[in-house]
Amino acid sequence: MKGDHAEPLVLERDRHDRLVRQVAKLYRKAHVTTEEWRYVNKRVRHLLGLRGRPTRAKRLPEILTPEELRHILEVAYRERGVYGLIVRTLFETGLRVSEVVHVEAPDVDFTERTLRVRAGKGGKDRVVLFTADLAQQLRLHLGDRTRGALFESNRASAFSTRRIQQIVKAVARTAGINKHIHPHSYRHSMATFLRNQGVPLDVVQLLLGHEDPRTTQLYARLSLAPAREEYDRAMAALETERLPRIERATRATDAGIQEHREGTAP
Repeated sequence: MKGDHAEPLVLERDRHDRLVRQVAKLYRKAHVTTEEWRYVNKRVRHLLGLRGRPTRAKRLPEILTPEELRHILEVAYRERGVYGLIVRTLFETGLRVSEVVHVEAPDVDFTERTLRVRAGKGGKDRVVLFTADLAQQLRLHLGDRTRGALFESNRASAFSTRRIQQIVKAVARTAGINKHIHPHSYRHSMATFLRNQGVPLDVVQLLLGHEDPRTTQLYARLSLAPAREEYDRAMAALETERLPRIERATRATDAGIQEHREGTAP
């Protein structure tokens, strides 16, 4: 490296992990304490003339195509109605999985087609949009229930973050999607889809609840009225009639409710 302003070293993931294992093995063998670890690392960096912190090479997130999304939804609804609703909600709202698990029945506004996110990232509340088609399915899913988590297990408790992660991975695997799919993949896919449909970046940032300092003032001026128009126009391009229909979703959801009542749901 040349001088103090050299670019940070970027390590390939496999090489990085291999080096970590080798160093950890050496430290473990020497029974290195925390204080010794700090001292040794500092001295080694000095002897090697290393400046700056190594950073892991950045990877582009896995993005689902509309065709892959439709196929995953077909599989999810076939597996269990609530699975399809979870996956579709993740995509249409762009919510983080940590936010989805805290959405409760009273947080759903069917008139405005919004979900209220309470104490999301950064501890701030916000609202997100969803389509009219999903609104029908969520209304059927909730039925007369006015309290409790939006998505509940057969034990009437909220699905955990871990459980939703498992569902998302299992559905993608069953659908034969050869990508590393996790709940956040739907957030990335939703944002990419909206941008590809020409939705302005500031609207996408508003819907995702990003806190970029350069757009903070713009957030204060934007309302959901123009955001809803842009959102609906973009989502219409998905041709919702080709997504799993409400009749099938209803049957799957009804079956799930019956399983819950009988205590036979997996």
